[in-house]
Amino acid sequence: MKKNMKKDILVMGFAMFAIFFGSGNLIFPPIIGLVSGEQVGWAIIGLALTGILFPMMALASVGKS
Repeated sequence: MKKNMKKDILVMGFAMFAIFFGSGNLIFPPIIGLVSGEQVGWAIIGLALTGILFPMMALASVGKS
């Protein structure tokens, strides 16, 4: 394996870690739970869209290019 390929894999690994486990996904969900009140369902849908679906779409688009 080329040295440059190892660097690319390492960078992609850290990028994926930052996308899925960034501070927004660690701190934001408990705050949403506190603030949402009776609208918990909408809060879960919004968090799923922004915290799961959008990062997956970003990874798919980078993987295709």
